[in-house]
Amino acid sequence: MKKIVTALTIVCIIIAQSFTNQVLADELPQFLAYQSPIGIVVEAKGNGKITRFNKSVISISKGEKLYRGDSLKIAKGSKVVIECYNNNKKWNIPQNTLVAVHNGCAPIQLPQVEVL
Repeated sequence: MKKIVTALTIVCIIIAQSFTNQVLADELPQFLAYQSPIGIVVEAKGNGKITRFNKSVISISKGEKLYRGDSLKIAKGSKVVIECYNNNKKWNIPQNTLVAVHNGCAPIQLPQVEVL
């Protein structure tokens, strides 16, 4: 009886571990997408704010990397230009505007990961 309980415990642990690995594998590409920059601010004149995915807010400045999930609020009379990494396209963001970065700079497609 003790051997049967031990064997069943081992089987349950293996099943639980494989489920956990699959959940992590399913979430990994999405996590990486929010950690990898999709663009950069190449010009910033005037005032504007970047609201990050985690809700932190910083001032827009030249050289600031932009991530999927970021939003930009550009003040009246200001000018911001960002460069998208996926196609090197320059995106002029109009004054007095609120935009989501991923709407103008599509994220780079990450390879699919399969965990065995």
